Amino acid sequence: MLPKNLLRRTMMQRLHLFPDNVIPEDIRKNLVEELPQPRKVPKRLNEYTQEEIDAFPRIWTP
Repeated sequence: MLPKNLLRRTMMQRLHLFPDNVIPEDIRKNLVEELPQPRKVPKRLNEYTQEEIDAFPRIWTP
């Protein structure tokens, strides 16, 4: 059962389905560990260096 709210989409993106009990070997041996994330987690704004912030393209300037 998945919740019928905004969390449903995130949970569906993290769901791994494999046909007919054919599970890749690297995932099978790591079943007890955490599966790798299918999406990259974005960095927080304070984790960017000033050079990366300055190099980011500006769409609108006040």
